[in-house]
Amino acid sequence: MKPIAKLTAGLFIASLAPLALAEPDPDLLVGTWNCDYSETTDGVELDMQLKVSYRADRSAEYDMTMNMEVPSMDPMNLGVTGSGNWSLQGDQLTTTTTEVSAVNLGEPNPMVDMMIPQMEAGMMQEAESVSTIVELTRNRLVERTNEADATMVTCTR
Repeated sequence: MKPIAKLTAGLFIASLAPLALAEPDPDLLVGTWNCDYSETTDGVELDMQLKVSYRADRSAEYDMTMNMEVPSMDPMNLGVTGSGNWSLQGDQLTTTTTEVSAVNLGEPNPMVDMMIPQMEAGMMQEAESVSTIVELTRNRLVERTNEADATMVTCTR
C-alpha cells in the first residue's frame, strides 16, 4: 500500500474509535458525534470531518470527508462511508469496521482513483482500532488515537 494511502487508512480507522477517561459511561457514547481532525506531516496537509453514530446495540455508522494537499500534486478530496461495531472496556474503545466504501469528491484525479481501492482494502485489513477515551460528556468526546505521539481527536454533538 502506498504511504499516503496507508496513512489515510490508518487515520480513518483511528478517527472512528472514540475517546477515553477512567470509566466512561457507554450510554453517553450512544448517539451522533461530529469530529474534526487536521495535521500536517512531511508537507502533506490532511483535514478530516467525521460524523459517527454509535448505537445502543453496539453498531456504528461512519461518514467522513477527507481533504489532502500533497506538494506537487492536485488536491485530493475523498468521501468514505462505513459501518461496524463498537465496545467499551474501561477507557478503551474498540471499533471494528465491517463495511467501507470510498469515492472521489473532487475533480477527476488519477491518483485518487488509484488510491480508493487500496484504501478500501487497507481499511478492511486493519478493521479493528483501539483508542483511549480521555473525556466523555453528554456533548463532548475526546480520544487519544495514537499513544506514541498522543494524537487527540475531539468530537461534539
